[in-house]
Amino acid sequence: MTYCIAFEAKSIQNYVLGSGKLRDMVGASHVVDRIVDEPLTKALDSLGIENKKNIRFSRRAGGAFMAFLDDETQARRLHDAWSLIVPQYAPGLEFVMALAEGKNEFETSKKTLAQMTADRIPVPRLPVGTPLVRIAPRTGLPAVANEPTPNGREWVDAATLRKRVFKRASKLEAKFLTDKAGPFPLNLEEEFPFNGDNRYVGIVHADGNGLGRMLIALRKAAEKKMDRFVELYRNFSEQLAAATEASARQATEQTILPHANGKGVLPMRPLVLGGDDLTCIVRGDLALSFVRAFLNAFEEKTQELCSWLSNSTDWERSHLTACAGIAYVKVNQPFALGYGLAEALCGKAKEESDRASSAICFHRVSTSFIPDADWMVNHEMTTRQGKRELVSTLGTYAPRKDCGLPTLNDLNVLARLMTTDGAHATGSAMRRLLGLAMTAPQEAERAYRRWREMLGDDKTGDKKLLRIFDDTLSQLLGDSPAETLPARHAGNERYETPLGDVLALHAVDDIGCRGTVREEGDERDAT
Repeated sequence: MTYCIAFEAKSIQNYVLGSGKLRDMVGASHVVDRIVDEPLTKALDSLGIENKKNIRFSRRAGGAFMAFLDDETQARRLHDAWSLIVPQYAPGLEFVMALAEGKNEFETSKKTLAQMTADRIPVPRLPVGTPLVRIAPRTGLPAVANEPTPNGREWVDAATLRKRVFKRASKLEAKFLTDKAGPFPLNLEEEFPFNGDNRYVGIVHADGNGLGRMLIALRKAAEKKMDRFVELYRNFSEQLAAATEASARQATEQTILPHANGKGVLPMRPLVLGGDDLTCIVRGDLALSFVRAFLNAFEEKTQELCSWLSNSTDWERSHLTACAGIAYVKVNQPFALGYGLAEALCGKAKEESDRASSAICFHRVSTSFIPDADWMVNHEMTTRQGKRELVSTLGTYAPRKDCGLPTLNDLNVLARLMTTDGAHATGSAMRRLLGLAMTAPQEAERAYRRWREMLGDDKTGDKKLLRIFDDTLSQLLGDSPAETLPARHAGNERYETPLGDVLALHAVDDIGCRGTVREEGDERDAT
């Protein structure tokens, strides 16, 4: 008989962002990244279980593992020991775990995964928060220690106390760093290298597309060659992790490394990198360029994985794609709120791209409550005047052309056009127009017509600027703009414009908004 143990940490982002303090997030990242590494190795050594001889791993990364053993006693001892080790090593970390037996590795894995799905019973947190227990003010959980802080002392819960044992997530940082790179910041208020007085950061969450289809292809191949089950899944897990890490490293080198401050501190903080998931904090003006570089690199770096998969299974795609969400927040705003929005925006990008291409959705938080991405669009980005609706975002953008979505390059061109505040005041006119469109639609239409007449005047206007504006807007909207507004008609009395997205990028001083638009043919590659 074959015995399978499966373990997976759950709600990792909630665990990492629990207290809202960057130093605690760093420690939590280290705990999650390390848990199936050194602690598991020590557990195996103490039980006399030798890797590759007594136990075989098909997955061991990203806070999860699946292991196969032939000895029932060893399997049960490891299962029981690990269920006690995890709450001690990582208090507060949610996890699921299962043990099953079968005739072979393939059959046993199916039973184990089915059991994990069925046995998602919440693990009680200790200590119990009775009425007489002091509560940690930052998390609302029972306090276990009174820790010194720069401003005095603070009561903390068991999970936070454990996170503060680790000062750096060294293993995680190594996935983003090269030998030439400087350190990542540990303190947002004092150490993070902001650009002047702009205190916006982008909370980034990215997730690969097509992973489920890949697993289906692997399972079909394993059904035909059951003796290769562990090999197939181990190779898949290792190559996917390597591609994601290489993509993160390349994006960091291209977009973050050149902006280190005088002390070499980089303007980002990695939080989660495992499988095809990425979560990090990036300085506001660099967040979009980092995400675009990561998505492009991810498509490139997964080509080798897809090539191997095509040779081993019925997989036919040449590369994987990924989607990302960016929540722009001020440094003093709650990170849990920002991450929840970033995750929702990533989901929106997946939905609007139909997971067929890489895509990005972003939003600048200007209120204290955003439950989800749909609420954001319907309440923050939509203005209603009677039956008429104006939506000030196009929602999802693609990092490349030919995806059926508006592109970031075109958005950057429009953003640079709106920084033109000379004689024709393009930026000022568009900002005023958007404000009027939300309050006085008819006046907005008159102002837009007048602006176009002035810009198209042979003597005092700038026809080249107007032509670039029209061409870029048409590219973004995927159609001819409405005659009365720089927007597309989305049915009935609903209109959609990218002006709100441009203003968000202006507010965070996005690096893609800097510079000027050049001659025809170069506009969409201008920097």
